[in-house]
Amino acid sequence: MASHLPQEDGFSVVEITIALVILGIVILMTVGPTSTGFNLLTRADVTTVETNLAQGRVEEIRSLEYKDVGYSSSLPQGVLEPTETVTVGGKDYLVATDISYFGSANGGDVIPQGGDGVEGHYDSGIDFKQVTVTVSRADGSYEPVAMTTIIAPPSLAANDNLANVIVDLTKVEPEGRDASIVPFPKVYLVYDDDSSSVAYPGTPSAEQVFAGIDANESSGARYFYYGRLGTHLDDVSSSTVHWRIYPEDLASGTDRVHVAPVETGILSMRVYLPAELHVELYDSADGSPVSGIGTLDLSGPTGTHIFTTSDPEWNGSGWDITEVDGYRLVPGEYSFDVKINGYTEVDDRTNVVVPDGYPDSLSHTETFSLDESQGWTLTVHAVDDAGVKLNGVNVQFTDASGTTSEATDDTGTASHFSEDEGGGSADVTVVISSSLGHQTYGPHTVTLTADREMTVVLGTPSGYGLITFTDNNLGVDHYWYQRKKGGADDPIVVLPNVDGLGSAAVSSGNWKVRKVCLDGSSITQGSGRHSSPLHVERGKSVVWSILPSQTCPAP
Repeated sequence: MASHLPQEDGFSVVEITIALVILGIVILMTVGPTSTGFNLLTRADVTTVETNLAQGRVEEIRSLEYKDVGYSSSLPQGVLEPTETVTVGGKDYLVATDISYFGSANGGDVIPQGGDGVEGHYDSGIDFKQVTVTVSRADGSYEPVAMTTIIAPPSLAANDNLANVIVDLTKVEPEGRDASIVPFPKVYLVYDDDSSSVAYPGTPSAEQVFAGIDANESSGARYFYYGRLGTHLDDVSSSTVHWRIYPEDLASGTDRVHVAPVETGILSMRVYLPAELHVELYDSADGSPVSGIGTLDLSGPTGTHIFTTSDPEWNGSGWDITEVDGYRLVPGEYSFDVKINGYTEVDDRTNVVVPDGYPDSLSHTETFSLDESQGWTLTVHAVDDAGVKLNGVNVQFTDASGTTSEATDDTGTASHFSEDEGGGSADVTVVISSSLGHQTYGPHTVTLTADREMTVVLGTPSGYGLITFTDNNLGVDHYWYQRKKGGADDPIVVLPNVDGLGSAAVSSGNWKVRKVCLDGSSITQGSGRHSSPLHVERGKSVVWSILPSQTCPAP
């Protein structure tokens, strides 16, 4: 008998697997658009919040009085903060408010006539304010929303007591070298009485516009604004990158501007990054450093300056130069003329870019290999009738190579090297002159066949007397003298020698004399109603002064 088992209906493993794969594909196809939809909804929500915040801030600003639309701590002045954080729905939003004067001063045209003026009214270019409000998620995850509006003044005369200054900066850099990428310095406008200043409120650039600042006064201490790189008149260099104002601009007065109410003034200034110059001298025969007595004639962007081996820049075998005539060294092309006693002059080093590594390096070293020459040194010692060494008198030497001048040092000494003229000798003509009343010596010609020293007495002219300045403590920076009834610009300076003495030949009469001490104090005789002048008689000498009450503090 046949047996019949019941038949079971169902899915095989293969069928189940196929079904799951199909289901997964359907789910994935559904999730993508759904996720994208959610992102779009979220972005729309964020944009709506940003737009509402921006619109609200704009309306809030438009409701303010004109004078309040500005910053609490910078220009334009007002009551607003540049940034603020607002929380909506648990998320932080950054609200940034940018406010600037808008008009002809910065190229904006509010009305067809230009800037903020109308026909027949002077266009000061400063009355309108442009406000841009930018709102973004604090985490930066979504695009920001920005809105701009212009705030009009209550009347066109709202800022009639204000003015504008546009500062144009130019970098002074060596020709043929890459331009420096160092940012321009921030400019400050400083009153000429140094009482206050206005800082450029934006990011420093070649053009810095000061809009809506107080106009200068018509006379007096606030007649000018001076362009500076800090808050005071002596801030001619910036505190960080060390840009400096070009020397000629400081000397010529182009660093200042006067602006009357509603006017716009232009102030053009040059700035530069100071260089350092190191001049090294070596003997061509053995490579040893060269010392001795000599000069360096350095010609560059600001003119020609002569450095001597008596100057503080001299390091024993060269010069370390950071300043010329009180100003930091300007980068550019320089020419060199080196004269050292006993060596052939080098005068053909021209068009040297200093520094050669600009702008990456501001330090430059110029090396000279000097050839020894045959010749002799003439050393002159200048003294007065009393044997006092004369500091600072002028000694002029003339030989076959030309004429040079040198001031005596604090030992009363000056020297000159003359090359052999071909016959085993050299003729040198010497003239010594003093600005302190002594007689002139020369011209006197000396024939050199070997090194020679000579002492020259600069006598006292007939009818004159001699003042010997002295101090017990050697604490004098300099002396000066003038007629008892002389003007404020009459004093003549006398430099002390190595012994602390000074000398002057003067006509007979009453003289006012002063010691200026090393500590900055001074001692004067002959100044005021109750101070007797120093009396000098013709043909006689007087010493001033060894009195304890007229002695400078010891250094």
